Amino acid sequence: MSESSAIMRNLPPSLVVALWLTGAVWCVAFVVYEFGIDRHVLYATFLFGLAAALIEWRASRSS
Repeated sequence: MSESSAIMRNLPPSLVVALWLTGAVWCVAFVVYEFGIDRHVLYATFLFGLAAALIEWRASRSS
């Protein structure tokens, strides 16, 4: 087991979901900025990621 997975295992599930969402949005924002893609792609990705994060968070609370 790697050190990062051990650290993530000790965090609350809501924080893990928030960290993944934040990291994903930053990665997409970088690509959008570097390639000059329309910012609406970033907005759509954020909304999709937010919906996926909420679903994952609710699933982790019920288990």
